Amino acid sequence: MQISAVIDYPAAVADVVAMLSDPKYCTLKCERTGATVFNTDVQGSVDGEMTITTTRNVPPSQIPTAASKFVGTKLEVRDVVVLGAPDAEGNRTGTMNVTVMGFPCTLTATANLAGTGAATSQMNMTGDVVAKIPLVGKTLEKAAASAIQKIINVEKKLAQQYLSGELA
Repeated sequence: MQISAVIDYPAAVADVVAMLSDPKYCTLKCERTGATVFNTDVQGSVDGEMTITTTRNVPPSQIPTAASKFVGTKLEVRDVVVLGAPDAEGNRTGTMNVTVMGFPCTLTATANLAGTGAATSQMNMTGDVVAKIPLVGKTLEKAAASAIQKIINVEKKLAQQYLSGELA
């Protein structure tokens, strides 16, 4: 199932990239999306290519009901975001891969982060949610896409708060 999202940021691209790699932001993102145990690893630099890998445990109650019978008492989600080095205008392209460990459901997406003004930017993401389970795969894909959209909404709000200085 194809999904897409747009996030507007009240900051320049470089500031958004710095936020995405900030341990404080990463911790808050995991906590606000219901993770009980989490780890984030950032490789690279804000001036070049960067890979942000987050592994988090979320309670099964955080996933759609249609998927709950396919998981146990612990749900481990791993997402890997790769941002390419900035182009001549400072814009970034990247990829996102989200895997639910032990569960045949994935999200593969591309992202473009571009400046929209002197101190504003926008991320456009498009991707595919795939659940490889016979007979119920499409139902699970719809449920997963809905859950992913809720997480994106949490991240939008958190980014606004972070970039506006509300979390200082």
